[in-house]
Amino acid sequence: MGEKKVLLVEDERPITKAIATMLGADGLVVDIASTAETALTYIASHRYDLLIIDASLPDQSGFALCQTMRLRDDFDELPIILMTIRDTDIEARKAKAVGATATLTKPFGPAELRATLAPFVELESL
Repeated sequence: MGEKKVLLVEDERPITKAIATMLGADGLVVDIASTAETALTYIASHRYDLLIIDASLPDQSGFALCQTMRLRDDFDELPIILMTIRDTDIEARKAKAVGATATLTKPFGPAELRATLAPFVELESL
């Protein structure tokens, strides 16, 4: 099995470091983008198995980035996990409406992250 690549789009360094460390420990290769613009640049030149996008980015909302990705023919099946800070039905419906495959409410721990990712990528720790 080849390496699974994840693009993590998150602008808060401590969160980015924690998530990237967890994903790396599970055998995933992680690229990090701190803005939607950087994410779009990475996506144009790399193939990813999963996107994890923060809902609140400095240059564009993660919801808008998710919707942009879904409008591209080559990304209609790509799993996208949208991280939010609000655990509400409204946020979940909004995420689903823009094409998110799943949502993850911050703060979360390693077990919750792994449980959310497990349907989409094989993790070494499972």
